[in-house]
Amino acid sequence: MSERAGAWVLHPVDPQQIPPLHLAECRACGDSSEYEPEANDADLWATSHAEATEHQDFRFAAIHYAWASAVRKTLPDQAEDVG
Repeated sequence: MSERAGAWVLHPVDPQQIPPLHLAECRACGDSSEYEPEANDADLWATSHAEATEHQDFRFAAIHYAWASAVRKTLPDQAEDVG
């Protein structure tokens, strides 16, 4: 990890605020579902596609959201005396 990257931290976004998106893709023909808020909908697309085409090889992806914030470091001369 670079010095620059070490100064940042990722925070997951609450799925209630921005739900993850799910995608199913057929590896045989490259066709894919729409991005779906429910994983079961992507699964249903894959099984329906398999039934219609007899394709059997699928890839699944989920997109989760996060935000980044800078880590603020306290220098020794900025720390409050504790004792």
